[in-house]
Amino acid sequence: MITSLRTEFFDALPSLLKDYDLERPIHASIATGKAAYPLISELVEVLKRRCPHLDCPVYAIENHFFGETITVAGLVCGCDLKEQLAGKKLGDFLLIPSVMLRDEGDRFLDDVTCDELSQTLGVPIIPSRTDGADFIRDLLTPHTPKAGANA
Repeated sequence: MITSLRTEFFDALPSLLKDYDLERPIHASIATGKAAYPLISELVEVLKRRCPHLDCPVYAIENHFFGETITVAGLVCGCDLKEQLAGKKLGDFLLIPSVMLRDEGDRFLDDVTCDELSQTLGVPIIPSRTDGADFIRDLLTPHTPKAGANA
C-alpha cells in the first residue's frame, strides 16, 4: 500500500494542484502509524514546496494498545490518538488514514468514535482513503469545523 500511495500521489499531483488555491493558508495535521510516517512526511514536504502556506505536522503514533512492535496505521486505536495528540498543534483538522477505522468507518478498533476523538482533541477528524489523489484532495480541501470543535 505504501508503494501505491507514493506512485498515485506523484501521478496525481500535477493535475490536482490546478484545482486548488495554493496561496490559501492551510493549518492541518496528520496522524499515522510509525511504518507510514516517513512516506507521509515526505509527501507533506513535497506539498509544502508547492503550497507555501501549508502548515501540517505529521505525527507518528506509537501503538500502546496492541504493543509497540505493531507499527501499521490500520491497528492504531483511538485511545492512542487521544493520549499522544493531546495538547499538540493540530490546526483546523486532523487527517487520519481511513484504515484506522472499522469497516463501518466511524469507530476505531477500541470502539472510540471519530466524533468522540474530535470532541476530545477539539478538531474535526477527516478519514482519508489510502489513495495518493485522495490524500492530496483531503489535505488541500477546506474543511468546515464541526459544532463544538475548536481549531
